Amino acid sequence: MVRHTPFSAFVLDPGGRELPLGVHGELCLAGAGVAIGYHDRPELTAERFGEHPEYGRFYRTGDLARWRDNGTLEVLGRVDRQIKLRGNRLELAEIEAVLREHPEVTDAAVVTVGDLSADAVLVAFAVAHPTEGLAERLWEHARAKLPSSAVPHDFVLTDELPTNANEKVDHPHLTRLATARRAAAGHGAAAEHHEDVLVDALLSLFRELLGREDVTADANFFVLGGHSLLAALLVQRIQESFGAEIRLAEFFALPTPLGLAAFLRSRGVDPGTD
Repeated sequence: MVRHTPFSAFVLDPGGRELPLGVHGELCLAGAGVAIGYHDRPELTAERFGEHPEYGRFYRTGDLARWRDNGTLEVLGRVDRQIKLRGNRLELAEIEAVLREHPEVTDAAVVTVGDLSADAVLVAFAVAHPTEGLAERLWEHARAKLPSSAVPHDFVLTDELPTNANEKVDHPHLTRLATARRAAAGHGAAAEHHEDVLVDALLSLFRELLGREDVTADANFFVLGGHSLLAALLVQRIQESFGAEIRLAEFFALPTPLGLAAFLRSRGVDPGTD
């Protein structure tokens, strides 16, 4: 789809192919006002400008965008906020756009915490009224709309997003906040024991793998920072500890110590009777 004004606006994939409605890619502009290039910067000119067989010379804006069904162009953020996490290429702006679709969220920003080549996690800041269970509802919403690798591992509810001098979302500041939050979660008060032996054992596994002491019996593994690789490790540890078979899909459906305990008991596991 193309919007014709003094400029022609269209959305391209990394290979230069024009994209249809709803598919995100890089926003490009063509028309009489497009410059020849950057003065004395041929490499940058070659990177940012191109020739389209229909629209002629065009400029790659660096913005991530998509056409909506009503004919409007939605700009999602910057293309340069693409990351690679555990082998998966993710567009942070796309994750933010999905979170903004939730009826209780007015704005959202996503940052990474940790080493992208190792233990990094996605932390989502959502501007929303903090109602009970909202973090879990946001996780369910993201899980339904995004691939599992793109679902945030932690949700922070806030009144507003910080901005920089250019009035843009201050992602570096959010990264510092998210880093401090996760560090504090790993050094909280001593974990309490649960009266149910099986739930208590599962709590210990959750706390060990998540690296945080603030895990409660009804806490969602994925909302507290768990991801698919950690989930696979947890499933393996459960099988080794209790001798019960559990599939990863079953764990995704029951990601709390209480839910898992009920599921394991339905499979005949009950350490309290030993």
